[in-house]
Amino acid sequence: MNPTEVDEGLEVLAEAPPAPEPWGPSLLRLGYALEFLIALIAIISVWSEIGGQGHLDLMPWYIKLVCIAGLAWCSVRFTAAIVEQKQVWTRRTISWFAGILLFCVAMGAITYYYHLHEEQDDGDDDNSAAARNITSPGTFFYHASKRTEPSIPICCLARPAVSTGHRIPGGSDGRDPSLRM
Repeated sequence: MNPTEVDEGLEVLAEAPPAPEPWGPSLLRLGYALEFLIALIAIISVWSEIGGQGHLDLMPWYIKLVCIAGLAWCSVRFTAAIVEQKQVWTRRTISWFAGILLFCVAMGAITYYYHLHEEQDDGDDDNSAAARNITSPGTFFYHASKRTEPSIPICCLARPAVSTGHRIPGGSDGRDPSLRM
């Protein structure tokens, strides 16, 4: 063999195509898309549990959209940076992880802002008739004839279930003439 034949053989070996990856680019794209959708659902659930649904209800929709979509995007890009490199902590993974932390801190600060600026309740003012008049819900219908409060016939409310002789306390709407017999 002459040296040119040996060099040609090495060039052929050097130009051989790489081994096929077990996860092709199309499967990775599908996986990243699914991860993004799952991340959206998870972020919404966790934010409402930690920050409180009442605070989220006070926020405008576009703030929630930007925060949730941004955090999901950073999470997917963090995963992609881990998959593309052999080492876990590279410059790209650290930058995407910093983006995740930045969005988490921003979401916490926004939630805290809306917590401080929400309207305060005036207290427990239960003026509803049901809260005032029903003292023992289990015996409300069965012992209505033994009560001393003003009453109306119960047959107007549930004609087939109760006879006309029983009476119901005039609590919630007892003064309404349309309910009297």
